[in-house]
Amino acid sequence: MLLHRAKPILLLAALYGAAAPAALMAQAYETSGIQLTFGTSLMIEATDNKGLRADDKESSLNPVLGLSFGLLTATPTSSFGFNADSEIRSSVNTDNLGVASPLLSTTYARKSANAALDLSASVQKTDLSRNDAPVVDSSGLVGFVTGTATRRAAVADAALNWGLNSRVSYGLSGQVSDVTYSGGVANGLNGSSLTDNRRVTLGGTAQLDLTKATQLNTGLSYSRFDDDGVPGSSDTVTATVGLSIDRPLGAVTATLRATDTDEGQRYGLSVGRTLNMPLGPVSVEIGVTTTLNGDTALRGAVSASRTLPTGTLSFALTRDVSSLNEQDSERLSTQLSLGYSRELSPLSELQVAFDLAEVEDMFSNARSLDANLGATYSRTLMKDWSASAGYRYRYLEDTPGDTAQSNTVFLELRRSFVTRY
Repeated sequence: MLLHRAKPILLLAALYGAAAPAALMAQAYETSGIQLTFGTSLMIEATDNKGLRADDKESSLNPVLGLSFGLLTATPTSSFGFNADSEIRSSVNTDNLGVASPLLSTTYARKSANAALDLSASVQKTDLSRNDAPVVDSSGLVGFVTGTATRRAAVADAALNWGLNSRVSYGLSGQVSDVTYSGGVANGLNGSSLTDNRRVTLGGTAQLDLTKATQLNTGLSYSRFDDDGVPGSSDTVTATVGLSIDRPLGAVTATLRATDTDEGQRYGLSVGRTLNMPLGPVSVEIGVTTTLNGDTALRGAVSASRTLPTGTLSFALTRDVSSLNEQDSERLSTQLSLGYSRELSPLSELQVAFDLAEVEDMFSNARSLDANLGATYSRTLMKDWSASAGYRYRYLEDTPGDTAQSNTVFLELRRSFVTRY
């Protein structure tokens, strides 16, 4: 459950792009050798609600220095990557300069003709008093975490797949995450108190090619969650069975899912279709899930993108029920993302995005909503140098009726360059 804090701009886009793992970099760097990536930025940021609080609003004008470093070494059969990212900025509580949200991550991948091994680990600290964004993971929204503490999230992943070129293929995976809080308090939905917690997840998958166009997919996973504020541990077991049929325009899928938790069982059924259209791909999945309290929830996902003559347009909507969050409670999460980019000239571009995330606890009905609207103009100045200016609006709402909003304008100068050996 790779936990990290998304950047303020383009929440969901940042989730998948701002801290891209070295494994993705390896796809674009296929030759053997060493690649070093350096980045630095200087941003002037002005906001009318520095800590995004409903009361005691504080305007500010802050300089922000960003530093990043990446190392990638690759061969035809393996790759190793290391990335470091941090910001030097003032604290909301003290206004003293300090390192904000440092992130360290590493990846290792090795493949053979019929098997693949992937390893990754990351550590990140987040100053919750900044309240920049909901806490997210690699697969979607986990929950909202606010407060005055410093949050430290460490996670390690391992995955082994073999039989990739056979009729039957298998996979094993494992994940360990550890979250600690220090120097203050941390709150979840509806102001609930958060404490240090740990989760261990083990899983296995198998895929059988029934025909050249039909695959049967099965999966079984086990998760154990420990929270310092709650005695004992909680266990979650999930089993899935799915069928995928390849069609000329895209795959048709159907999936059955059963989850057993300490509070009860959850069952779900979903069907999906992918269409590779000339103007861009479209993916649709819709289904139902029975919740632990006996209700039925609609779940699904819709995504589409279209390539325009001078830009791109994208849309994504997801809705799902899960217990694998930082409080191990059943949550209904909804995410909406709209994006538009347009090339104004060979050296300049305009990006506009709207992101919305909502989480609701299925038992207490506690709810939090976070909405972001941003526009950024960027321009290439010279080799390795670029500049951007933009505006972002954020709205935050919690169950007790507390709402907060902020307006931010920024100007940024960035330099990034790559050295290969």
